[in-house]
Amino acid sequence: MIKKMTAAHSHIKTIASFNTIQLNQMDKVNLMNRVDSKFVFHDVWLNAILEEIRNDYSILEIDNQRVFRYDSLYLDTKDYCMYKQHHNGKPRRVKLRYRTYCDTGDIYFEIKQRQNTMRTHKFREKVSAIPQCLGKIEQSLLNEANIHFQSELEHKLVVGYKRITLVANDGIERVTLDTFLSFDNFKQYIVHPHVIIAEIKQERFSRISPFIHALRTRNIKEQSISKYALGLVELSTNVKSNAFKSKVQFVKHIEERFCNGYK
Repeated sequence: MIKKMTAAHSHIKTIASFNTIQLNQMDKVNLMNRVDSKFVFHDVWLNAILEEIRNDYSILEIDNQRVFRYDSLYLDTKDYCMYKQHHNGKPRRVKLRYRTYCDTGDIYFEIKQRQNTMRTHKFREKVSAIPQCLGKIEQSLLNEANIHFQSELEHKLVVGYKRITLVANDGIERVTLDTFLSFDNFKQYIVHPHVIIAEIKQERFSRISPFIHALRTRNIKEQSISKYALGLVELSTNVKSNAFKSKVQFVKHIEERFCNGYK
């Protein structure tokens, strides 16, 4: 059995021991065309995993900070066209969002396209602010990605989290660890302070990854999960949700499994 950690942020000391990589060194691992793998687990595991892999990865550091707050505002049509693409299992699907880097104030409009090949293509451009309606920069990026909608887009959900970014020392691999996850649909708000969503981004899928190995030795299995879909369903948005109810239950199970301090 694993006793609950006494400190909510016990991993902070461990990430301070990582070698660092600076933002201007990240070009080699931008991975705008990539393969993604996601894992979801309770933060009781986080410190031990970081201890195990710290010699295999460097951590992104900006202005002496290693944990960064992000807010992602997701857009969709009035009838949730993009959400439905995912819910209905469409192999080709799109997500649109404004991502705010809260520590710097930088804002990017981003497009994520999932292809039949299961690869993810990402387009993004910096903007000065988040408009109520799409501006010229956003429209130009949509045209570049050959994306068109029959109806106007609306602001649907804000997903907030604190992110740790790791870069493999000996290969093209990037790992993001999203902690303290929150959802806000402008009417309701929910937070998951102990759920970690890890995403491994690779040029080509490879199981030879120290991070994936550390997860699998702890029986943490890959989970296809969308923060946008999870948030919509958890906040009881009036959308079809059958395909995602098991994901909501999985997150709930993770939290309840450790609520008394034991596995």
